Amino acid sequence: MSNWTSAWTWSVNAPLSIDDFLKIEKKMSTRMIKKIRRFGELQVNGKPAVKHQELLPGDVVCVVPPEEQFPAHFQRYSYPLSVIYEDAHLLILNKPAPMATMPGHGEKGESLAEAVMAYYETKKFPGSFHAVGRLDRGTSGIMIVGKHGYAHDKLTRFTEYRPNKRYVAFVEGSFPDGRQVIDDPIQRHPDSLIERQIGGDKPAITIAEKRGEGGGVSLVELTLITGRTHQLRVHLAARGYPIVGDTLYGSSSLWIKRQALHSIHTRFQHPITEKMYHLTAPFPRDLQPLFSKMGADILDELHQASTTSSNVKR
Repeated sequence: MSNWTSAWTWSVNAPLSIDDFLKIEKKMSTRMIKKIRRFGELQVNGKPAVKHQELLPGDVVCVVPPEEQFPAHFQRYSYPLSVIYEDAHLLILNKPAPMATMPGHGEKGESLAEAVMAYYETKKFPGSFHAVGRLDRGTSGIMIVGKHGYAHDKLTRFTEYRPNKRYVAFVEGSFPDGRQVIDDPIQRHPDSLIERQIGGDKPAITIAEKRGEGGGVSLVELTLITGRTHQLRVHLAARGYPIVGDTLYGSSSLWIKRQALHSIHTRFQHPITEKMYHLTAPFPRDLQPLFSKMGADILDELHQASTTSSNVKR
């Protein structure tokens, strides 16, 4: 049984092939169309569709994709997920830290993906885990998960659906005032499988703006324009302001045991309903000692924004 089906009517007074209809009008990838033809169902007016079939005005296209499944090596991990928003197509979570997004080689099942697997099982939901961008193990905050490949594809492949992401980080030192645009390419470090560094030909752009300062650290709001691995961590460290607690990129901290980085807000157009969503993730407790350095006004202002996470604006 599939976790979603769709039926659409071709209403334009002009013929169009079924493949072009799915690719152009419904933004389906060629790979997904092939998968549906092979393992699911593709019908026109209640009958199996013929390859390259031409649609006429009034024709009804019905798509029944194959059932979504988790990889066999995933282990069920019972964990109390913090759900910000959920519908038949998306699951949006406030990811804790430290927690890996996906299971690593040789690790027991304590990843977010495996916690979602257990969550789906309790709801008898046949979905899978399609992360729309991953958060590092030590980063907390909003994670968008597509319950099926179609939702994931639209959110990752098309600019109009791609989520706008905003983060907050505590960094060492006095970060410059004003809006800072960091435009430095990022590449893999030659001596590490994990670490990244400035260089190469892959563009990486971050917008940063200081929101507070105190006790030798600054509170910085960050917006991703691109989404390279470790982008925020590398960009800030390269400018001389490593994220507090980020030992991989030159920081250490007595206040927190992971990088003080939180994905606070996302804005996106829903891949199925087309509605706009604005969602916010509350701050975890381990950031409170750092917030106390900023003063009550900063904490109250950001906390007020985070507590609106359940108020979905459409």
